[in-house]
Amino acid sequence: MSPGNDRLSISLDKEGDSIRGGEGFRPVLERLEASALPRPRRMSATDKSDCDVTGYLDPQVLRALDRKRHEVSLRAERDRLEVTLLQLRARTVINILVSEAWAAAQPVPDIRNLFLDLVKIVAPTYAFCHLDAHSRMLHEQHYDLKPRTFYASGLYWLNFFGPDEEARQGGAALERIPNARIERRPEGLLIEVGGGPLDAATPEGERMLLEATAAMPPLPPMDADAVEHARKPGGEALTTLNGVRGFFDPADNGFWISKHIDGDAPLDRKAVAKWSRLVGEGKPPVARVHVLFSRREAAERNRASLSSAGIVAWYVDPETGMPKPA
Repeated sequence: MSPGNDRLSISLDKEGDSIRGGEGFRPVLERLEASALPRPRRMSATDKSDCDVTGYLDPQVLRALDRKRHEVSLRAERDRLEVTLLQLRARTVINILVSEAWAAAQPVPDIRNLFLDLVKIVAPTYAFCHLDAHSRMLHEQHYDLKPRTFYASGLYWLNFFGPDEEARQGGAALERIPNARIERRPEGLLIEVGGGPLDAATPEGERMLLEATAAMPPLPPMDADAVEHARKPGGEALTTLNGVRGFFDPADNGFWISKHIDGDAPLDRKAVAKWSRLVGEGKPPVARVHVLFSRREAAERNRASLSSAGIVAWYVDPETGMPKPA
């Protein structure tokens, strides 16, 4: 099948703070450098100006990670590559996005091996690999209607559950899911549905995913207290709401959007309007939207326009690495 305009997504989420700084991320970066992924050419980092880089192991990347402040993003515009490394409070998140055309040109076993090698290196609580927009469609139209756990409410092409998440998802009963390849690995349980990331997005692949998800062991419905309890051990997890990526904070039902822009450039008005419409969306509904800038001057430059839209502007304090109101 011919590739579309989606992007392949590889996402790993690990509770705890065992991966920190340049040396902590080095094994991940070495595997990315050795892979067929495009090389990044630009880097953004919290409270730093964008700069050119030569690859994943560029010394500037390692130094930015050594600051241990929120986010480092590596990009290659031509291939729509975006690798985001997040050092959150008691959580590490690694997100890789690359063009669907790149994924279509790779042998499926190579993509699978890259995913499994990263799982071996990181030992994540939860990880998955799928086409990005298609995964969001599945979540919004199907999986979100019957929430299972904080991390996952349905299956994608590749799904990895660490021991804790496997137990939350139903334990050994997961190994009896039909239409799925189940593999017990040293780090946890791998569930594979379909023949590859592009096949999984076809009508037949989607049917297999929905049938496999429906066959997952039943869990008690999650109430608001259970959702909050699930979030507390590791802080925030990256999610997508109406096409906007961010973090949901159950403490005040706030939705946080991270933003890195150079200098004091103004935000796009259409984007601000889209963010303001997130209030009332989701389960539980968003009560307030926050935008967290990596640079103070950008937050102060855009504070008024955000405030008029009912959005709160913040920036990352370079001394503490914590959000501070603009």
